[in-house]
Amino acid sequence: MSDGTANAIRQMTTYVTFSVCGMQCALSIDEVDEIKRSFQITRVHGAPPYINGVVNIRGQIVTVIDLGRRLGLENDDPSRQFTMVIISKHGEKIGLLVDTIEDTITINSEACSVPPPNIQTSMRMFIRSVCKTNTALIAVIDRDAVADRERNGTEEASGT
Repeated sequence: MSDGTANAIRQMTTYVTFSVCGMQCALSIDEVDEIKRSFQITRVHGAPPYINGVVNIRGQIVTVIDLGRRLGLENDDPSRQFTMVIISKHGEKIGLLVDTIEDTITINSEACSVPPPNIQTSMRMFIRSVCKTNTALIAVIDRDAVADRERNGTEEASGT
């Protein structure tokens, strides 16, 4: 195998893609613990608006974040159905509510770039990169930023 081929292989990343309020998003497959299609959320009073509550998954309490709200995308359709992507940060399980799971895809890092400056800072802080495929632009979510309770997503909500 030539060095060029080895470098190309090292630059490939597999992502789980999903939609959130009409936006195509992804997480590295290494960051996704599991996907749940059926769950019962228990509301938590006094939680930030982007936290829908908690769920019990095999005896473990999982905080549930509405990823659309976290990104500043509002869609309060009461008939909206969710799928939950379970991630971990520092041993804590967190469920991200997304609209639909799309696919798993492999993307070369050369097809990805930093989020454009015209995206609101409140959303850009949660996006690691934007990747171009043959059919779409996909926002790669920054798992750590989304799970960080210190980031409230309202900083500079008016723009850059």
